[in-house]
Amino acid sequence: MTSGRRTVAGNQAVGGVTNSLHLSGDAADFVPAQGQSMIDLYQQARSYFPNATEILNEGNHIHVGQRGYGRVPYYGRKGTM
Repeated sequence: MTSGRRTVAGNQAVGGVTNSLHLSGDAADFVPAQGQSMIDLYQQARSYFPNATEILNEGNHIHVGQRGYGRVPYYGRKGTM
């Protein structure tokens, strides 16, 4: 996991959208493990998060969101600015 819940300032710093699920603790971003492809990570996310409302391949990471979850912790270098 590279990003979890974010503050408004942290979300702006990483270029997040104003209505990001990260702001409410409803989303997390993941990058592939060494040797893992984005396709493999996407498929793994679909398997691990069957109730997710969003699983998006954002090019260099997979964004997983579940509206109403609200329990993703603050995480990431700029998440708590």
